[in-house]
Amino acid sequence: MTHTETKKKPGVYDDTWISTQCGRCFANCAIRVHRINGVAVKIEGDPDSWQGSRGGLCAKGVSGLQVLYDPNRLNVPLRRTNPEKGLYVDPKWKEISWEEALNEITEKLKKVLKEDPRKILLQSATIRTPTSPVWRKFVGDLLGTANRTAGGGGIACGSGLHFGCGLLHGSWNVMTDYRYCNYAIYWGVHNGFATGHAAMISARLVSEAMERGMKLVVFDPMAHYSSNKATDWIPIIPGTDGVVALAMCNVIVNELRVWDEAYLKTKTNGPYLVGPDGRYVRDKDTGKPLVWDAGESKAKPFDDAGIIDFALEGKFQVNDLECQPSFQLIMHHLKQYTPEMASRISSVPAETIHRIATEFAQAAQIGSTITIDGHQLPLRPVSSVTFRGAEAHENSAHTVLAFLLLNHIVGAADVPGGSVGFPVTSLGYPETGKWKFGVKGGKDGFLTIAVSESGWFYTHLPWPVHDPKFPTDAGLLELFPMASLSPIWASENQEEIWQKIGLPYRIEVMINYGCNSVLGVADPEAYAEFLKKIPFIISWDLVSNEFSEGFADLLLPDTSYLETLNWMDGQGYFFNYPYGMDPWCCHITQPVVKPSHDRRYIMDVWFELLKRIGKRLELNEYWNRYIGLDEVNRIKPEEDVTWDQVGGRALKYYFGPDHGMEWFKEHGHLIWPKKVEEAYWRHFTDARVPIYMEFVIDLKEKIEKIAEGIGIKMNWDQYTPLISWFPSTPHLVKNPEYDLYCFGYRDILHTGTCTMEQPWLDEASKINPYTYNISMNMDTAKRKGLQDKDLIEIESSYGHKVRGTLKLRKGQHPETVAFVSAGHWAKGQPVAKSKGTPFTFLLEQKFEKCDALTLNVETSVKVKVKKVGKAQHE
Repeated sequence: MTHTETKKKPGVYDDTWISTQCGRCFANCAIRVHRINGVAVKIEGDPDSWQGSRGGLCAKGVSGLQVLYDPNRLNVPLRRTNPEKGLYVDPKWKEISWEEALNEITEKLKKVLKEDPRKILLQSATIRTPTSPVWRKFVGDLLGTANRTAGGGGIACGSGLHFGCGLLHGSWNVMTDYRYCNYAIYWGVHNGFATGHAAMISARLVSEAMERGMKLVVFDPMAHYSSNKATDWIPIIPGTDGVVALAMCNVIVNELRVWDEAYLKTKTNGPYLVGPDGRYVRDKDTGKPLVWDAGESKAKPFDDAGIIDFALEGKFQVNDLECQPSFQLIMHHLKQYTPEMASRISSVPAETIHRIATEFAQAAQIGSTITIDGHQLPLRPVSSVTFRGAEAHENSAHTVLAFLLLNHIVGAADVPGGSVGFPVTSLGYPETGKWKFGVKGGKDGFLTIAVSESGWFYTHLPWPVHDPKFPTDAGLLELFPMASLSPIWASENQEEIWQKIGLPYRIEVMINYGCNSVLGVADPEAYAEFLKKIPFIISWDLVSNEFSEGFADLLLPDTSYLETLNWMDGQGYFFNYPYGMDPWCCHITQPVVKPSHDRRYIMDVWFELLKRIGKRLELNEYWNRYIGLDEVNRIKPEEDVTWDQVGGRALKYYFGPDHGMEWFKEHGHLIWPKKVEEAYWRHFTDARVPIYMEFVIDLKEKIEKIAEGIGIKMNWDQYTPLISWFPSTPHLVKNPEYDLYCFGYRDILHTGTCTMEQPWLDEASKINPYTYNISMNMDTAKRKGLQDKDLIEIESSYGHKVRGTLKLRKGQHPETVAFVSAGHWAKGQPVAKSKGTPFTFLLEQKFEKCDALTLNVETSVKVKVKKVGKAQHE
């Protein structure tokens, strides 16, 4: 319950607990905040909510008070007076009024909208609340620009993941169904250890699962966080996880001959017949893919109701072509990925690969069932999951698909105990039938998002994949239909590419929402050259950081999550909804205290700006469409509504007239039971998924023709329908001087680069010997003559250099060196300033050096290390 009054003491006129949501990462865990006499004094997890750990909270969340009361917070709008822009440049801020700021922004927007709205670039941070991508989408749609980015985090951590999980699960990511899972494999991920999607939900579920006896196997170059709690930690060379997963698949299907036959036959394209050209053999009348019915020894369309038995193996003559089921092609393809071959690439012992594969197959318990709420379902208590660590490479898409293939071979996909997407099916709130979204079978029988009220995907739908087109947007996303975001904005050869496509405009206005992309993208020095060319940059933030100080013309003071009323944060489909059988839980974020000084919430400001530039009618209709408002709650064209009023109507539409904004302010959240059909939707949905990606054959021809015609060359071999492993640039460096793989990793004490300003987190980071230091294996350091606390210089194969303090450890792959990306220098962040080392300065970003399918960038690099002095402090 929110606004819970406690017994007041003398002199205390206000003693209240308020239920709201955390805003220190995209998980948006449920919290309650204690306020005394108008001052927030404590934050803790909300024990009454399922959107979290039922009372616990991570260090980032507990430290939120220091965001609210940070003396270095922005209080008034600021204008840059120094015409020079660049890294480390003093902006020489001057305070101005909101009216001055809004007038200047309105003038700039009207001018550029008249000329070409594509000259506008929108940027927001991945670590903001779920409202951040919604802001980017709704403002971009109304301004008419497709040029949008999510800074460093979005480009580096998710394109391959979101494509793969969207294609095979209809979700932004997949998690382990910990309530029933017995054997989980983590590939460079720390789910359940206070980080990632649904952070504290997973923390609760993982702790319960491991106490119950779930086995956890972690592949990671470092023994930290999840690795330290794992049953098995398996050190691995960065970027090689995919080849190990494929070797495991090979062991399972070709040696052990274990697979879930019923699942592959009815839920995948495993039985679809493939001809000599790699394409489906299709029915001449309907155009549908054919399968071989072993019961009648004849080919039939895949959805023929009379099929007796789908063939997964064999060769057949159909339409005068020799063809075979795609699963047989997959089996043959996997034979090249022997444990020995994978071991040579990854350094993981062949016997370890074989053992883990065997344990995974046995733990899958193929054929077992479980009854939940009267429904008998397949029980597959194994899970293979990943996140940024293993997939943030040039081989991102195939790597993710390899991890997911492990699940699908044994049928452990969206069933009890397996890998489950964030809920992609809601049958609606029981009293209204609203808040309804789901998936269905689409083209060729494949899973697609059934977009309905409140159901949406952050970018394009994963299926069907749209045809590539000659790019007219600066990000080139029209040419790469499987990509979510573009790395062009930080690519050193962007101008060359724009000239090749004849781009008729350049970015003239950049609007940034809480994103410190200067520290997030590869090669900040090259990125700075792009930013310096943009005539007008507006930034909303809480503090003055490296991006704003170096490049913003206007810096506007946003409200923190503890000062904000936000109904949209409850719509975190792919970040924070309770998954598995945990109940539905819809929250609002609400102010614990009123905004102080002259801070204004960005959504409120954008409602004002859109009205000033003459888009009120479009604004009203946008939210009618986006929410799907009925006639009772619909916004009329002439109405002048606020962000909060739109939220009030949305909540009443979703949950009925008795559950409007005032009800949510009082109660904080609404909980209702989740149905089995929602949690484990795949069992109840007639839809297949492509474990053989036939569609990329045509995509390759079309994309390569356009790209090569304008001089863009990428690794087109990645456009293969068979899930494969491809080396990334660091794996191809032959110079023996560069003998170590260097990577930046996510410290669970922090979220991106935005939390190092909190004193409590800074104190904990200084206690942790690794947060602000560079770590290396002890034996490796000894061979190089290095010692603990040495000041070292790291030089990448691109010639970029950084310095930092060395910290030795046993639990690290001997061929690696690693550190958290820190190293702030902004004057507006004095607590974070000059601590740690910024990792991204070692990287180089060229557009062609990306994952060719999804444009994910490479986040590891080959380096050499030398001592340059003895450090003065840790």
